[in-house]
Amino acid sequence: MVGSSSSHAERHMANAAKKSGVTQTIIEANVAEDGTVTLKGTIQKDAVNPIVLVNFDNN
Repeated sequence: MVGSSSSHAERHMANAAKKSGVTQTIIEANVAEDGTVTLKGTIQKDAVNPIVLVNFDNN
């Protein structure tokens, strides 16, 4: 059996990276079953170490 997860499982680690100063940019990408990607948030041109949390509708 394959386990399922989502971007929510990684949020704690991403927020810890932000709190420690590693990054100031965390966005989310949602991948629909048809492959369409929807982004929540933006990455500035000068962002350092941006983190993208990826969530698949169909794991």
